[in-house]
Amino acid sequence: MCKGDVSIETRERAEGGSESNDSLARSVFPEFTQVFPSFGKMVLAVLEQTPFPSDLAGKEIEEVLALYRQSEGLQSPQKPKAKKLMELAQHSIGVTEGQRLARIEIATLVR
Repeated sequence: MCKGDVSIETRERAEGGSESNDSLARSVFPEFTQVFPSFGKMVLAVLEQTPFPSDLAGKEIEEVLALYRQSEGLQSPQKPKAKKLMELAQHSIGVTEGQRLARIEIATLVR
């Protein structure tokens, strides 16, 4: 398998769990769909590494991109999308309470 290929497991997670992930993403970060109208590798990376707007607060773009590169199958995260997500996070009305449980739920769906 080449570096850029997505594993079968990751592809199945992206296709099979996209409805649950999308619904959860909208509830914790409502502006999420403005950046990601469809589900893919970068969405998995965002949900895995920075699911809440507060996770992006105070971070530099290169730091966020480095986090996303840690996710399986994503070697080149899209900088413009990450930048837009960071901008939206600054004014997000996303979840601020109950993040611990939501984080566990997101991790379960993503993995």
